[in-house]
Amino acid sequence: MSLSTNIERNIELNFPLEKVKQDIERVVKIGAYAMHSKNDIFNTYRIGKLTGLETISMNVTLKSLENGNTNIHIVVTENVRNSGHQISIDTMIDAFLERLSKALTGVTDEELKTVSPGNKGCMVTILVMIGIGLAASATAAILF
Repeated sequence: MSLSTNIERNIELNFPLEKVKQDIERVVKIGAYAMHSKNDIFNTYRIGKLTGLETISMNVTLKSLENGNTNIHIVVTENVRNSGHQISIDTMIDAFLERLSKALTGVTDEELKTVSPGNKGCMVTILVMIGIGLAASATAAILF
């Protein structure tokens, strides 16, 4: 039985709200993310990323603070099936925040594309699983 859990990040950024909003749009446009929805009035976004065979969606809320900074709150609500899935979600959030931090500090679009995508291990896992499946099939064919 899997239970729904919230995985969250809550960070104060030393950038004004409008700059953060612009750079979130830039990260989504350049990166491996999809904008599922956004609300400019409430400063909320639903951003998804394909990880393996499923899409994981982040709910992102921005809030302007009195000192001119911006609070970013990211929540992913998922049925975490195992510790590996939890790690995948954490890695996805961390990779998004890494790209956003690079965008906020003014890197070029080309440099932003080279930031770690956060799911390098996915292809390796798939290839290992295919290899194990092929080896098992070959063994079964020899035995029968």
